[in-house]
Amino acid sequence: DLWKDVDGILFDYGLSMWQIKESGKGLSYENDDEPLDMRIDDTLPTTAEDIITSYSEDQLYDTFTRNAEEINSRAIAHALVQSRRIDPIRTVGDLKRVVKEVKGDMGTLARVFQALRIEVNHEFDNLTKGLEGAMKILASDGRIVIITFHPSEDRIVKQWTKSHDVHTIKRALRAKQGQRFERSALLRVITHKSL
Repeated sequence: DLWKDVDGILFDYGLSMWQIKESGKGLSYENDDEPLDMRIDDTLPTTAEDIITSYSEDQLYDTFTRNAEEINSRAIAHALVQSRRIDPIRTVGDLKRVVKEVKGDMGTLARVFQALRIEVNHEFDNLTKGLEGAMKILASDGRIVIITFHPSEDRIVKQWTKSHDVHTIKRALRAKQGQRFERSALLRVITHKSL
């Protein structure tokens, strides 16, 4: 094996400001003309536009509920299905228009975009796969450090640690005054149970 007995592994599940604001992939609801791509890896077969175009109302509802815990998921899913019958939803502006007709606040927009990005990039599945792979190469006294920015991500990490023979420490990472962070993060340190 190329990697084994690794002392430390870091997972940072945040996106860079460049990815959000300048990648041209529709990751931010601020750039109306950008296409609804949202793929972090261009080799992935499905874009956010594909999801909006092809998912049923129930599938869209599940995506927004599971990935972002959006309370308006049913109404937004219904509005998207109705709207795409009349006009295609291809750009950030197209998606914003439909979501704002249901609920116009920025929090709802952020959660809808987040849910689509997570779905496109299989982020929750990859989180679990990453943890499984990391444990296989971690030294007996090694540590895995995970920084999450989303409650569902941290919940997945917490559930994963409960089902494995590991020890975990949780810390809140809060922005200091004057620093620019969109939100606070959670940090978990995972070690083998014996440590």
